[in-house]
Amino acid sequence: MGTRHLTAVKINGEYKIAQYGQWDGYPSGQGQTAVKFLRSETNRNKLKKALKHCVWVTQEELDKKLKELGIGEWMTNEEAALYHAAFPFMTRDHGAKILQLVATAPKTARPIKLRDSLEFAADSLFCEWAYVVDFDTNTFEVYKGFNQSPLKKSERFYGVTTTDVADKYQPIRLVKSFKLGRLPAPEAFAKAIDKLTSSEDDERTIKIVK
Repeated sequence: MGTRHLTAVKINGEYKIAQYGQWDGYPSGQGQTAVKFLRSETNRNKLKKALKHCVWVTQEELDKKLKELGIGEWMTNEEAALYHAAFPFMTRDHGAKILQLVATAPKTARPIKLRDSLEFAADSLFCEWAYVVDFDTNTFEVYKGFNQSPLKKSERFYGVTTTDVADKYQPIRLVKSFKLGRLPAPEAFAKAIDKLTSSEDDERTIKIVK
């Protein structure tokens, strides 16, 4: 299902992953994928080590490569295959699986080239969910879209902007933060987030109906 989302990882004060995802962004989907991976200390350590090989692809670099490959505005299936071969980590289809892909990337895949999609967090009309791994605070955070209340300066995505965001919508807001070493089982995680957000969804539906 097309539920757009963001998967981000921060370490040493920098975001090294800020991956846009197109599909199944719900806690019961990409959220559980992230939790399942992160519950393993071995996985977390592999991810930490791999992050130093992550680099952002600039628009200029991307445009140059697309020109070299002869790819126009609308990709054919053949052109998409060429694009994914050139930038295997940058597809919107990966979702939270990007954590595992980065952690297990072979040396031949270095540097690990990624797009910085952090500004998508500003567009809470379309960024329905976000999952943030912060190794500086040792936390895993869940964020939800459709937020119309301004954030405080102390909140993670305060000040994140994009020219495409609808005027009445603010950046995504925090739902819950977990300690990385004490993450619940995937199903329990999804149920906990659903419990925290379902009443708000009901209230929003009532307001729309009225």
